[in-house]
Amino acid sequence: MMFRPRESHDLRLVRTKLDIRPYPAELRWLHDVFDNSIAIASFRGSTLELRFESTVTLEHIETALPDYALEAQARTFPFRYSEDDAPTSHAR
Repeated sequence: MMFRPRESHDLRLVRTKLDIRPYPAELRWLHDVFDNSIAIASFRGSTLELRFESTVTLEHIETALPDYALEAQARTFPFRYSEDDAPTSHAR
């Protein structure tokens, strides 16, 4: 199960809670190759209802937009590419 976001430079997990009914016989937490937090639940027997309730409290840190170095002609939209940078058609 993937019920919570991955922390990053602008996102901090303050609190997480995962409520599963019926309670699993086994619950394992691990990280996948992308560092996502994964829960694996195993159950015994059968049930009429399976419920997952995930509660997450986050802190989002606002980051300034990057100040890209743009050519003067690229500061307005629409803009034209120079002859050297314009895409070319290779149709035959």
